[in-house]
Amino acid sequence: MRALAAAACLVGVAIVMSGCGVDKNPGQIAVRTIEDDWEGFFVASNDPFPSRPDLAGYDTLRHITCDPKTTPARTLTCKLVVGRGASGGTAKTLHVLVTFDAQDVLRKWKFTG
Repeated sequence: MRALAAAACLVGVAIVMSGCGVDKNPGQIAVRTIEDDWEGFFVASNDPFPSRPDLAGYDTLRHITCDPKTTPARTLTCKLVVGRGASGGTAKTLHVLVTFDAQDVLRKWKFTG
């Protein structure tokens, strides 16, 4: 019985150490984080980016692509297409700089240009 418990414990440790289930692609992490943030910002506020009045009303993130890997400085860039609603009307293309720490944890994203 103890041997079985010990074996189960070792398997659990091996899974945790191997990062099983953890997304190692910084580009995918950035896409999901920005998508969630964009939606959350517009649910919480009609004007979530007061320093960017040109984005007022652009409540829908229509498309996003990010570099798959970070630079040696632990950054990557993303291109966002945003609009008013899911389709039609004016769309804007924005560029974002995403910063990760040494453990590939996304720390911040900010508009560039």
